[in-house]
Amino acid sequence: VYNDIRCSAQAFFTQFSLSTVMYNASLAIYYVLVIVKGWIDRDIARVEALLHVNAISWGLGTTMTSLGLTLFNPVGWDCWIGAAPLGCQESWNSPDGTTTCERGDNASLYQWAFYFAPICSVILLVTGLMYWVYSYVATLERKMKRYTHHITGGEQSTLSQQKRVAGQAAAYVGSFFMTWLFPAIFQLVNIITGNFPFPLLLLKAISIPIQGLFNLFVFIRPSYVQYRECNPDEFFICAWFSNLKQQIVRWGPRRIAEI
Repeated sequence: VYNDIRCSAQAFFTQFSLSTVMYNASLAIYYVLVIVKGWIDRDIARVEALLHVNAISWGLGTTMTSLGLTLFNPVGWDCWIGAAPLGCQESWNSPDGTTTCERGDNASLYQWAFYFAPICSVILLVTGLMYWVYSYVATLERKMKRYTHHITGGEQSTLSQQKRVAGQAAAYVGSFFMTWLFPAIFQLVNIITGNFPFPLLLLKAISIPIQGLFNLFVFIRPSYVQYRECNPDEFFICAWFSNLKQQIVRWGPRRIAEI
């Protein structure tokens, strides 16, 4: 019983990570609304709660459903959605509809329904939304170049700001793709060959937990660029940590409490 509880606890947080994937979709939607649609903070506030509810509901809903269906079991290298014992006959894939699984029958279907299908959908959605942002900014820039002599300083400033925001959006999406590249390749290889290549498994185990680190790099990037402009001779690693220290001081407990 203890092992079941410990395994379910680990799998709970693994499956709940689906919410972070949905937050990437929310971030892409935010950039479209701000850059393409020209929404301001007041407009964003109208849909912000909905984006939070959607992201959290995916993680919490699939997690609680998996617990109720006893889907959380050992899957080799950790605990997640899986049938127990490993290699048992699932009823959906059985000629007579029977199962030899003691727990988590049809877990392979639930893996797709609760995890891989939503992730693939988010990847396609984010790719499409970011292409929309890129196309919008590129089209606007071409129009500006065509009418260079009629552009006001305010319009040029607006375009520059949109390009900076679009660049930041692309960086966030890049970190998302970097995180899920190896898990996607691993799953594809597993489906085609039925094997679990250790190198891909290792890369998958490393890449998924460090998405937060990638996002930190992206978050710090604008201030890091400014810091480097003021300190061009400082070694880039030292510059990064010096800038990070400045940001921590800036957004310290007192500052956050004031907000």
